[in-house]
Amino acid sequence: MARYKVDTERPYKTKPFRDRSGDEEMKALFLEKLEENHGDLYDTYTSLGIKYNRFYEWRKTDPEFDAAIDRIKIDQVRWIENLMFKKIAEGDKDLMKFYLKTHKYGQQSGYVETKKIEAEVKGQVDVEKQLQEMAEKLEDDPFAE
Repeated sequence: MARYKVDTERPYKTKPFRDRSGDEEMKALFLEKLEENHGDLYDTYTSLGIKYNRFYEWRKTDPEFDAAIDRIKIDQVRWIENLMFKKIAEGDKDLMKFYLKTHKYGQQSGYVETKKIEAEVKGQVDVEKQLQEMAEKLEDDPFAE
């Protein structure tokens, strides 16, 4: 049976009493499980039976917990990069292309995805005028189609 805390100023309003005495232990367990899950938040809080709202409340109210989550998420990126580099070393050409297209130095070397658009134009097109009209239209109503 749920315990209720009565608001003496507004007795008609009751709020469920939330026992938060085990939060520190649960946060520690959460961080441990999150590391095991390589930063997968959803798997972690669902496997522990924690609601997302509670997890979000912890992040909002506990800066140390929030910083620990950020560190684990950075480690997650490093873990994924490590797996990606292993696959690249094994000769995965798709991952090679992906890396070159998305990495800053690959892009500087010319590995960027482009789309070629061909159009047949009859007559003259005043691009400056077209851009000016589009800008004015956006200023009037940015959500208009």
